[in-house]
Amino acid sequence: MRRFYGGTLGLRESFSHEGRMCGFHTGGAMLVLETAAKSSRGVIIGFSCTGLEALVNRLRAQGVPVTTPPQDGHWGERLAVVEDPEGNRISFEEPIPRGRATAPRHPPRGKA
Repeated sequence: MRRFYGGTLGLRESFSHEGRMCGFHTGGAMLVLETAAKSSRGVIIGFSCTGLEALVNRLRAQGVPVTTPPQDGHWGERLAVVEDPEGNRISFEEPIPRGRATAPRHPPRGKA
């Protein structure tokens, strides 16, 4: 996991403890990973980013599974989801540039 988050994602490691826990700087927060008995498939780790398309292309070229390719979300951000080597989902989002319209996910109420 250290190699994926530090090497593949490029986060700066701040500490490691007995091979079972490590922490990474993510900008304004710290991401701490600790080994667990079972996979945490019910959790998505989310990061804000810039250059989403280039990031996804780089990760895909390194063999990282892209489970949701870049797409516009109705909340005004572009989103992509990948999986780490243990199957944990990681989302990356960046703001959609102002002035670029996004397609609504659902028709407006009363206009079906």
